Amino acid sequence: MPKTMDEMLSALADGELDFADQPQVFAKIAQDPKAVHRLAYEQRLKHACAKTMSGPEMKCPNELAGKLLAMASDASSKTSPQAQPVQATQAPYAGLPVLARIGRWVPTAVAAVLLLAAGVLFSQTNPGGAGFNTQTASFLSSSQIQNFTGRHFDCAERPDRLKNPDQFGGHNFEQLPGKLGDYFKTDTNELALNLNGIGYDYQLTGTCSIPGSGAVHIIYHKQADPSQSISVWIVPAKPEQDKLEQGRVYTEVGDNLLRPVIFWRDAGLLYYVVGDSIQDCDKAVKQLRHAA
Repeated sequence: MPKTMDEMLSALADGELDFADQPQVFAKIAQDPKAVHRLAYEQRLKHACAKTMSGPEMKCPNELAGKLLAMASDASSKTSPQAQPVQATQAPYAGLPVLARIGRWVPTAVAAVLLLAAGVLFSQTNPGGAGFNTQTASFLSSSQIQNFTGRHFDCAERPDRLKNPDQFGGHNFEQLPGKLGDYFKTDTNELALNLNGIGYDYQLTGTCSIPGSGAVHIIYHKQADPSQSISVWIVPAKPEQDKLEQGRVYTEVGDNLLRPVIFWRDAGLLYYVVGDSIQDCDKAVKQLRHAA
């Protein structure tokens, strides 16, 4: 069966790419920046999985463990006629060798679920203990999540694609809070929009059709690696979004599991964050909500 480019990039990140496939993959990396990003995601995900599974204090919830073990049993039965069924019960912690044994069949989705279950994707950001809420799958549709992540990549790669940047002061960050205040007709001078403290430089702001009318899109690039970026969208909250608890941070995870959408409601505005590094997104949310 022909392999997809995503499958071959994943194999390259795992050090398991077939020799015959290497010329095609290397040519793709040389010509397509998206392939470079994909490879970087796969490598970071592999590292995060290894780090998560090496922590003996972490335990997979029983219900999730049963589902994962059932998936393992199903995968084994398809590749080995002699494979025995696996009991869908909580397995004892087995350490890093588990990754080596299941690495060839576990899809990115399962790896991401493992990370979510272990609680390493995000830490709590609300001093009162509200933290991130990952149980909001019905708020954003899969297509909306895909639109966020796709727009993030496109505009992070080419910030000049943003519309009406002069309306927000162009590249002059000092003008941004006041310009946003004029645009949203609210006081935004206290917004903690400067991400220099977490290693990101401001690039540009412009109007955006994502997530809807009246939204603006802010782009930041990582100082140490400009290929990594963070996107922040701000849009007036709608009446139907009042069900979002004020001061609580939510996450939505779609098909692109490596770029969850983080969002919260504050003072009549809705904020969305997408980035290339999950850990840096966590830091960005803490910084952006500093004044909240």
